[in-house]
Amino acid sequence: MKKKLAVMVFAALAGSIISGYATAQSAIVQNGGNIHFQGSLTDGPCAVQGVEDNGRMVILQQVETRYLTTPGEPAGQVKLFHIILNDCNTSVYTNVQVSFNGQTDATFKSVLVNSATTGAAEHVGLQLYGPDGEKIIPNDSSAIVLKSGFNTIPLTIDYVPTGLKPTAGNVESLVTFNIIY
Repeated sequence: MKKKLAVMVFAALAGSIISGYATAQSAIVQNGGNIHFQGSLTDGPCAVQGVEDNGRMVILQQVETRYLTTPGEPAGQVKLFHIILNDCNTSVYTNVQVSFNGQTDATFKSVLVNSATTGAAEHVGLQLYGPDGEKIIPNDSSAIVLKSGFNTIPLTIDYVPTGLKPTAGNVESLVTFNIIY
């Protein structure tokens, strides 16, 4: 009994000494930031690689407001980007539908609203154009013919004034694109 008590007292003292040392020499913890992991699985005939090599962000060049003179008419400052589909199996599907879903302007239904939250430009939105150069109507779908293997879908986007005298500022829009088999 005395031996057990001595061992317990020794263990308690040793623990106190070690924890005191650890407290005196506490580690410095630096927040390295967040890591967002996202993935998905598909049972469709193609894997969506994304938009070019930027993941899913298209950066438009800065444009002067003087190019935005007529409401509903594009600025003529188009930005080309591509949606890439890999490893397509045309024995399963030869055509797909592509849709872009997002919030549109109340007057110009094919123009995506400017959703910038800070320093937003006013009276301007963004217009998507398909491989044929025609306007893409958000929340609708368009047919694309697939070829086996690698497919690139070229698209463009441009600034469009949605009112008189657009103001300078940030322009952002968010769309969800879907490949429908």
